[in-house]
Amino acid sequence: MDFCGRPIEPSTSRSPTPDYRFRVYLPPGKSYDMTLWTKNDVFRWMTIFMPVTQHTETYIALKELYLDGDVLCAIINDSVSHMTLGISEGDLELIVGHGKLVLKGPPPEVRLPPPPSLKHLLEISTPKNLSIQKMNNASSSTMSPPPLKATPTVFPPPGRTFNMREWDQLDVELWMTTFISVNDCPDFFIWLEKNKIDGEALLAMQYVPKRVKRDSGISQSLLRKILDRVEIVFLEYRKIKIEETTQ
Repeated sequence: MDFCGRPIEPSTSRSPTPDYRFRVYLPPGKSYDMTLWTKNDVFRWMTIFMPVTQHTETYIALKELYLDGDVLCAIINDSVSHMTLGISEGDLELIVGHGKLVLKGPPPEVRLPPPPSLKHLLEISTPKNLSIQKMNNASSSTMSPPPLKATPTVFPPPGRTFNMREWDQLDVELWMTTFISVNDCPDFFIWLEKNKIDGEALLAMQYVPKRVKRDSGISQSLLRKILDRVEIVFLEYRKIKIEETTQ
């Protein structure tokens, strides 16, 4: 039986050619058992292969549903129409294609060959006519000046404005995925959900950065990246409000 409780019938035919458009991804901290995924888990999983900024309308439509792991299983197994969900046929194909790979369960264990020995690695020497000093001189002579720091582009969550105080927890996570990969920072996204970080809490993070860094375990550079974008969103919202009052 698969993780949704449906029987798996043995096949006597040849295995079909795999579709390389789809890969196996899991939400941070979750297993292949899709029935245990929360709504936030499902949306984190989708952002890995379906960027928020390129599929905004789909996320707006799916946010209206209680799309947890059980519902996702039903969508995958029962061939639900894309019109029923209010999303494009192509986006539904992406969700179902990636989801079917998860429902198959983990792949069989593969034994890798042992790594090369230290002795073998030491036998690999640098060419005699290429010294470290020459390499350093060559790199320094061709090094271009550092590029000017540009203001990052920010987007509101799907279906939201720049008024961060109206964002819920899922909005915050979807907004984060526009500049932070779920795969690169899985523990941080788990921390966001555990601490119920909504738009109000996100604004408050500006005043307690040391506490946020300590509790979340993120690096100083990542924290700075987040707070810079929070400030840009706040300034953008204030700019819009000023323009509205002067019209």
